[in-house]
Amino acid sequence: MVRGRISRLSVRDVRFPTSLGGHGSDAMHTDPDYSAAYVIIETDAEDGLKGCGLTFTLGKGTEVVVCAVTALTHHVINKDLRDIVSDFRGFYRRLTSDGQLRWIGPEKGVVHLATAAILNAVWDLWAKQEGKPLWKLLVDMDPRTLVSCIDFRYITDVLTEEDAYEILQKGQVGKKEREEQMQTHGYPAYTTSCAWLGYSDDMLKQLCTEALKDGWTSCHIWEEPAQGRIQAGAVVSGDSEKAAERCQGSPSARNLASGAYGQSPSLPRRERNSGNTRLCLEQQPMLLSRADAQEDRLVHEKANAGLPLMVSPLSPPSAHTQASNTISEDRVTGYGCTALWRGQRGTALPMRGLSLQMMDANQRWDVPEAVEWTSRLAEFKPLWIEEPTSPDDILGHAAISKALAPLGIGVATGEQCHNRVIFKQLLQAKALQFLQIDSCRLGSVNENLSVLLMAKKFEIPVCPHAGGVGLCELVQHLIIFDYISVSASLKNRMCEYVDHLHEHFKYPVVIQQASYMPPKEAGYSTEMKEESVQKHQYPDGEVWKKLLASQEN
Repeated sequence: MVRGRISRLSVRDVRFPTSLGGHGSDAMHTDPDYSAAYVIIETDAEDGLKGCGLTFTLGKGTEVVVCAVTALTHHVINKDLRDIVSDFRGFYRRLTSDGQLRWIGPEKGVVHLATAAILNAVWDLWAKQEGKPLWKLLVDMDPRTLVSCIDFRYITDVLTEEDAYEILQKGQVGKKEREEQMQTHGYPAYTTSCAWLGYSDDMLKQLCTEALKDGWTSCHIWEEPAQGRIQAGAVVSGDSEKAAERCQGSPSARNLASGAYGQSPSLPRRERNSGNTRLCLEQQPMLLSRADAQEDRLVHEKANAGLPLMVSPLSPPSAHTQASNTISEDRVTGYGCTALWRGQRGTALPMRGLSLQMMDANQRWDVPEAVEWTSRLAEFKPLWIEEPTSPDDILGHAAISKALAPLGIGVATGEQCHNRVIFKQLLQAKALQFLQIDSCRLGSVNENLSVLLMAKKFEIPVCPHAGGVGLCELVQHLIIFDYISVSASLKNRMCEYVDHLHEHFKYPVVIQQASYMPPKEAGYSTEMKEESVQKHQYPDGEVWKKLLASQEN
């Protein structure tokens, strides 16, 4: 039962000096200090529960988001939590439509990041009071109540309230079975924490080796041209050939250009640095007979300098399961690739690695450059090019998408899309084939719900952006809900995972066999350890006092 009047809202600037180790570095963000504007909401309820929320930043500028949260506080203090959730759409609109603050938005930038932090705290508190993890709160919620949380302003030409209700109603069918599947197997993940741009070659090799030992079966390769290491998206003549040479000589990647078997995209990845783009080499599972698996192991080790083929038990989705010794083919829509599953009914068989690459330009290119340089790497059959140009350029994305379609290359974007309107237009313009929501860039759960529903209407798979500070903790709830209640599909779907900073959270993510396991603790998994917050508070925390003093000396 929702209860209590909000009596206090506090916000803190929490920063982790990740730039010192090159963690999180990419072509556009070369020295990020993973940070958060961390919000805590308290009420006068006797239960003493607190709502914790955050929005992700990269260091400098976090203080600006903190100021924006403070500026919005008057919309929250002394409000009854029951009144907020009973008219969540109205509360959302009050935050996003402040007559003066809206001028420095609207619904974008610093003000929207601050809105996300506050709303994330409200959702966390609501879920805690209901005694459920947020994904379960959403799954159990009546479709009409879910719809009432969404602000449909500006998107009714694509998604009306009745459209949303109809989608959620259809999602009720098979929901129990899908929830049980998530509880047992989790949601497929891929990882990008193996090799950031700032990592040395030795560190990259070490982390990729450890990743394979941990059961991750893919690599993300960044090429280093003869001129020296460059950022993703930078121009280097002939580096597609160098990338090919590097890829073909890398562990578990010699068959990259062969096109053998194809791929199933709802699986993990690991990274290395590449010259003009980020090449993601995905080792995709196939279920083989044990005899075939042994033969494959020998072939793999011979081709890859003795590196072992990692084998993990994995059952294919039920839709792919066939009678003993039969093969089912499931074509990945629009990409000319085929995923083959061969198995025995009722038996978990070994997983065979297959190569797949994805590319990420990190917003570095103009539209013609994106088309030209991605086309030069088409022979390697990448699944997608991620953030090929400015995240605001809908027509640019559409042009890139149209140009690359004959090559079987999709476009993925979304982690820096401001709001539901940008996503609406990307979908309308057929400008993306993979949609990447972010739990802190959009206006919290409320706005993400609208985007998930629009993606379902357009039948575009959602592959969320995660990583940073707490993004994995948050987005796992959204994508698990999406599978159970909205999309009802894992086809072409996976959720990013980055293995950084989880130790600072009270309830960190749980990854098993490269899958997100549904959180069990009540809330939005946003609560940080107080000791970590105090040590990393900027600029007065212990960590920053020492660092700033050393910089002065």
